[in-house]
Amino acid sequence: MAIVLHAVPRFSIAFVYLQHHQNVLYQNDQWMGAVACVLNVVENISLIILSFWTSSQHYPVHEKAFITFILMSEFYMILIYILQRRCKKRHKESLKWKKRLLITNISSILVATYCFLRHNSYCEPYVYSGFALAEYTVVLTNMAFHMTAYLDFKNKDLVVYKYGVALTER
Repeated sequence: MAIVLHAVPRFSIAFVYLQHHQNVLYQNDQWMGAVACVLNVVENISLIILSFWTSSQHYPVHEKAFITFILMSEFYMILIYILQRRCKKRHKESLKWKKRLLITNISSILVATYCFLRHNSYCEPYVYSGFALAEYTVVLTNMAFHMTAYLDFKNKDLVVYKYGVALTER
């Protein structure tokens, strides 16, 4: 239930970033902001599915949701990093953290994949623990990447209206 409750602000932030990119990107780059929004929404939907359909009870659904979550998450993080670099006004601190978290996230996915395959092939001791550690790192770096929105919008307020959300200057 925590994931579902947390999804509402995550969806809101996806659309806030869309508005933000329309304001800070050059005209020919604005389509990438829309793509980033779609990736973020699909990532969030996958996370909800992943949370409700567990691997022990519904492995095929869980597996597909996990793969979708990882792919959308990575594409989103990469695209957001590229967009931040192409903005008219850059937030250097945010960009620095996004790069660090993206590199750590991708590295952790590679380690998790290696450990998962190794565990399924040889069932060696402690390999699944390595997978679990890498998987937690993937989750934490994903969360931290999304938290960099604070740096992007720290001088703005998120206002929720009857018909949507908007950013206002402080």
